[in-house]
Amino acid sequence: MQKSNLGIIIFALFFSMITAITIFFILAPLYSGQSEKLTTLQKEIIITRFVNKSDYKGKWDLEKEFPQRIRTALIKEGYLIPSIIEKHNRTTLLRLISDSGPMGIIRGEIKEFSLATQLFSFGPFKYKVDTARIDLDLEIIKEGEVITEFCTQKEEDKKINYVLFGGAMEDTQDIEITDFEFGSSLFEQSIAGKATRKIVQECVEKIKKHLIP
Repeated sequence: MQKSNLGIIIFALFFSMITAITIFFILAPLYSGQSEKLTTLQKEIIITRFVNKSDYKGKWDLEKEFPQRIRTALIKEGYLIPSIIEKHNRTTLLRLISDSGPMGIIRGEIKEFSLATQLFSFGPFKYKVDTARIDLDLEIIKEGEVITEFCTQKEEDKKINYVLFGGAMEDTQDIEITDFEFGSSLFEQSIAGKATRKIVQECVEKIKKHLIP
């Protein structure tokens, strides 16, 4: 009789263990899917077109190009950013973040985008200094909070030429860029491209401080 009861107990324990393992393998994928969805929602941010308040009036669409470069860099960091949306005021964006529930919204102003070259000579030497300067103001909008970050980069390219009969000359002028597109290989090799890559990385690091994936 005791052996019979022991057998029943062992069978019940074995059956319970098999049932628990079966339930685990059925529910684990479902839980994983829910966890993945939650993580995706937590990482989602929105970026608007920037506002160009610099003196740059060239052909490059800076209001689209800078947020697009920042978006691409953030996606590589694991954030979900569906697309660049149109510009909106702060009140509208605060309401949007309350209604749709993204982790945050990024908007920005281009305070300066300048490209200039300085030429001067002394005796037989002629100097040329190309300079690119970019200043961006970011607003990182979270639930009930607006954080401002300032990003700035300056890139210089210095060249010295020997000119036998060069006269003294000093001048500063804007660099006219019409031969290549924003983001092209020529752009990336230019001082404008170098400054752009640096300021995008600076913006990404500052965004990550406040919107941790």
